[in-house]
Amino acid sequence: MSKYQGLKKEKERTLRAAWMISASAPLVTGFAFYQSGSVSVLADFFRRTLELMVLFSNWLIYKKILKSEEGVKEIDTKKLEGYAARGVMGVMAISFFVIFLNALRQLQDPQPLGEIWAAMIIGILGILVNGSFWWKNRALAKKEASSIFYAQWKLYRAKALMDVTLIIILSSSRIFEAYPLSLYFDPVGSIIMSFFLLYSSYSIWLNKIKKNIRGLSE
Repeated sequence: MSKYQGLKKEKERTLRAAWMISASAPLVTGFAFYQSGSVSVLADFFRRTLELMVLFSNWLIYKKILKSEEGVKEIDTKKLEGYAARGVMGVMAISFFVIFLNALRQLQDPQPLGEIWAAMIIGILGILVNGSFWWKNRALAKKEASSIFYAQWKLYRAKALMDVTLIIILSSSRIFEAYPLSLYFDPVGSIIMSFFLLYSSYSIWLNKIKKNIRGLSE
């Protein structure tokens, strides 16, 4: 197997591992929301569900690209990579609006949190898993330019940062629960989380614009 083929196989394994590891995320996050009643955890549940769908789609798209390169079927690979990148960008944009609007509604009537241990465990595991995929996808995107892997590492960067924010929100809400102001930590934190997604979506869009401009100039 050549070095090029080895890189392609490594990319396929990374994409496959991404959706398989994420498959249980909506279920466990849904349980965490049931326990805590946190709007931030609800936002996290919605985000993880959408992300699972797009991660699975990206894996299928990349498998089609590999088949095309092996001569099994002629496919416009650049167009497929563009679809995958737009899928990630779209999921981030939709999640931003849902999380942001939900947080604004929660600000009007803030509620104390219930049990948060499950959400905290999920957040800590999320930092470890998403942080490793952030590093892995970024390294693969640097080895070979790819819209899919550029979008993937942006997605995992946002996921890791959101997990950090989630832990800060939940722990702060519990530590300072005796103070009325702590009721606002959850919705305000959700707004911060939503802007992580918006920024990441924008950066993927900006990268596509730059690539199109370079393509026109060549």
